[in-house]
Amino acid sequence: MKGPLPMPRMNPLFIALMSLAIAAVIPASAETVYHGTAGIQAGSLEHPLGLADETASLLRSVALDMTATTGDDSTFWRWSYSGSVDLYDETVPLDFMRHALGLERILSTGRGHPATAFGVRWTARSQMVDGALYDHVELDGYLTKKAYPAPDTMLRTVLGARLRRYADLPEESFIDLTAWWRSKILRKPHHRRRDGTPGR
Repeated sequence: MKGPLPMPRMNPLFIALMSLAIAAVIPASAETVYHGTAGIQAGSLEHPLGLADETASLLRSVALDMTATTGDDSTFWRWSYSGSVDLYDETVPLDFMRHALGLERILSTGRGHPATAFGVRWTARSQMVDGALYDHVELDGYLTKKAYPAPDTMLRTVLGARLRRYADLPEESFIDLTAWWRSKILRKPHHRRRDGTPGR
């Protein structure tokens, strides 16, 4: 019986171009709010594979995160992109890049009211040098629902799923399913005196 078929290797340039193409279709309107951060780090660290007889390696990392939110404060769509490039020195051929694209939908009527949210995210890790042992593609999603059975009680339920497939290690691929719920007793607001100071 044949094992699972390996996934085709993702070309880093293809991943970058696809990420930009998807980000370009984000609708632009007066209700769309954009946010982004970028960072550069450099330093040295112990050998990435934990080899005691190997010297420390130089690490340079560049990261970019962007989000676009369309809608009002309680009901909106959120698109996101996250990318990073990690570069080691020539003695550690483990340079890689990671790209992630996400889409979320939040439905609510305001703070303290029932709410529903769901989202999906696609992530790809690609080695930039010879060898692709750690390359993988991941797809995960979630569904969460918040309810208030009583004015001072909140119940939250979360369902999640994650699928990861390795290009060169198909036997390490997996599916992860999670489900949990949580209850919380909300604290009632403190009574305040006419002068604005907290009362008892």
